[in-house]
Amino acid sequence: MRQMLPQFQRKIHKSILPLTLILMTGCQTLLQPPTPPTQEDIQHWVSKGLYNKALEGIKQQTNPSRFHDTVSTINQAIKAEVSKTLTQVEQETAQQHWYSARILIKNTQQNMPPQSELSSALKQTNIAEQYQRKVYASDEAIMRAAWISSSIVLQQHNIDDEGEGLLNTYRLQQLREDESNLIRDLIRYSQDALQTQDMEKALACYQAASALSNNTESSNQLETLFLKIQEQQKRPLLEQLHAAKEVNDFLALRNAANALNELTLDDTTQAELTEVTDWLNIQSEQLSQQGDKFYSKGQLLEANAVWELALQINNNNKAVEEKLARVIKVLKNLKHLRSHSVPN
Repeated sequence: MRQMLPQFQRKIHKSILPLTLILMTGCQTLLQPPTPPTQEDIQHWVSKGLYNKALEGIKQQTNPSRFHDTVSTINQAIKAEVSKTLTQVEQETAQQHWYSARILIKNTQQNMPPQSELSSALKQTNIAEQYQRKVYASDEAIMRAAWISSSIVLQQHNIDDEGEGLLNTYRLQQLREDESNLIRDLIRYSQDALQTQDMEKALACYQAASALSNNTESSNQLETLFLKIQEQQKRPLLEQLHAAKEVNDFLALRNAANALNELTLDDTTQAELTEVTDWLNIQSEQLSQQGDKFYSKGQLLEANAVWELALQINNNNKAVEEKLARVIKVLKNLKHLRSHSVPN
């Protein structure tokens, strides 16, 4: 037994020695720094558009500064690639190919350092897709509102003709529930449209919801929504009114005033609008008198132009309307006489 033990130990030592050598060699290999890629490797990655890999390879060089020209080439290539991708994304989003646009951006992003233009394009693409989905949903809701309204009327006629009955009552109840849900959706779509300044869509959704039967809660929501729509419609018109007033642009003032008159206005805005309207009427009258002077001097074309402007500023000025009709008739007669006069 004592003779077998040293022999066994010698065998173990013989087995461990190669393993120890292997492990020591491996550790030395692991401790050695990785061999940096060659210039040919970096050029190859650049040619394949693998800009991240190429830039990482340059960082591993003992003297990265000698690759200055290569870095400039990479930056120019990245700039060109980003520009090309943004153009393609614009084309895809114009056709509402949202998925294709996102794939284009992500494929470009994965091989280059982060680019703010691509991140912004991806964000805008997602926003545009969400907005378009809401547009489709709101259009469908508006059409469905007309269908539900007519369906409720028809079902009510069935109840009047056939009596309430379990089936007729159930159908009407289901339609009323659908109507209530649809009103809620239309109010939400209108509010979303207000946030994106889509006044036409906001008003269309509001009108569709208002045409349905509303309970007290939805009626209050619609009233609040209507005031918000009116306020957003009023704001740019007031800006136009003030800008036109500063430069005495009579026609722009009249157009803004006419548009504001279609809205429900608070007392302050209504007072301002009344003041502007009175001032425009005064200007119209002054132009009318100026036209009278031109007409009395035989300057018919000048009188015609001034009276036209006076009538555009105040289309309720009947006196100017009559003067304009008279001068137009005189000008026509003069034109007719000239065309039939015999040359000397």
